[in-house]
Amino acid sequence: MPQLLNNYYDTTYEEIVNYVPDYYTEVKEMQAVYKAEGDLLDDIKDGIEKVFGDCFIDSADEATIAKLEQFLNIHMHGERSLDDRRRLVKSYYVGAGKMSASLLSDMIGTYTGAKSQCRFEPCDIQGNNALYIDTERGAETSLYASDIMALVRAKLPAHIAYQLNVVYENECTVQNEIVFGYPMIANCGILNCGQGVNDL
Repeated sequence: MPQLLNNYYDTTYEEIVNYVPDYYTEVKEMQAVYKAEGDLLDDIKDGIEKVFGDCFIDSADEATIAKLEQFLNIHMHGERSLDDRRRLVKSYYVGAGKMSASLLSDMIGTYTGAKSQCRFEPCDIQGNNALYIDTERGAETSLYASDIMALVRAKLPAHIAYQLNVVYENECTVQNEIVFGYPMIANCGILNCGQGVNDL
């Protein structure tokens, strides 16, 4: 994130010295005053940058993200990186407003960084429909299905049955060996991880 206050000097002290008359540069007392005022202004500048950065989820610090998690009633199990926590908080804000399939897809896409699709299809012989959510793994280094489930659970009405399917590709190397006279066959490709809190 670019700096809000950029004065083209490494320190405010250097900027102050640049603007005062040259004969003050030889006076040690004035140099001490300039140094003290420069340090004070540097602290103020850093504080302004911090407040400005905390106004945006992508650059908020850990304390601000913790307050947002408490406000949004987000409870996480286990350790998460700050970037993972920011993505989850951001996805809750994307889902504000009237719930729809496109809004749900946008929410999940904000967290996973990949496309997702939502569809209603019959789930039993009585003709009851359920919501099926298919999302890709995305390029994020970590992905927690429990976070996606909590996000969906917080936004969907309780009477809607749903199932979440996370589809991802996994690269692997396969060696064919003969074990007890039978060749080993390994299959690599697309894996499907399906989860749902409601029985379909």
